[in-house]
Amino acid sequence: MLAEFLSKQGEWTQVMPGARACLFSLCERSFPLPLRLEPLHFEVLFCLAGMVTLTRRDGSALRLGTRQVLLLTDISDLTDTRVETGLKGVLVAVDARGARASLKAICDLLGGLTLNTDQVRRWMVSRGGCAVEGPSRWSQAAFADLDRLPQCERARWCVWKSVELLYLLSAQGEPAAEMAPVIYGGESGRTPLHINFEPPCLPLCNYIQGGVPSPVRTAGPHLAAAAEDGACGGVAAGLLS
Repeated sequence: MLAEFLSKQGEWTQVMPGARACLFSLCERSFPLPLRLEPLHFEVLFCLAGMVTLTRRDGSALRLGTRQVLLLTDISDLTDTRVETGLKGVLVAVDARGARASLKAICDLLGGLTLNTDQVRRWMVSRGGCAVEGPSRWSQAAFADLDRLPQCERARWCVWKSVELLYLLSAQGEPAAEMAPVIYGGESGRTPLHINFEPPCLPLCNYIQGGVPSPVRTAGPHLAAAAEDGACGGVAAGLLS
């Protein structure tokens, strides 16, 4: 959707096979975005300024504001998407097929991490394929660090945080409910959906250090292939579909 609109503008960086990011700043006006998202693709938008409104078929609206993150895996339930004011941010666009090997490499680095995609698949499908994360401790930390990074590192940072966000969503059954962020995606578009997150970066850091022995469960919206594989080798086709 946004990747289609930004295809010939903004500053695109190929961060890893299957995942690229665009740093962009749009003019101060309201306009619609094309409702197009290729199969087995998804987008994660880190909003630095402005607002986007996504309208569903039932008439409800989901709004993304400054220092929030939009997760978009399916647009079939949307009838309109509109930039309300000047929009600035970092867009992460992922091609599931192309990212398959990249995700497998990440899983291998984490000691052969296995991923059950079914839980997040159902979660995203129940929200029509789109959700807004934040404000939360995770999003506040992500944007604070993004502000401190040089321009040349911001694309890489947002791709990394996108992978981390999917990891955290997959672990929503873990403890630390008191640190649950608010993810909006209910019928009204502003219904808070609490997901149990650990403090920013802690789960992944703990796993790298051997402190989280249990498998992680992560997913995207259309995950039949990944569900069949049941491990990281099938995750890119599922997690990012």
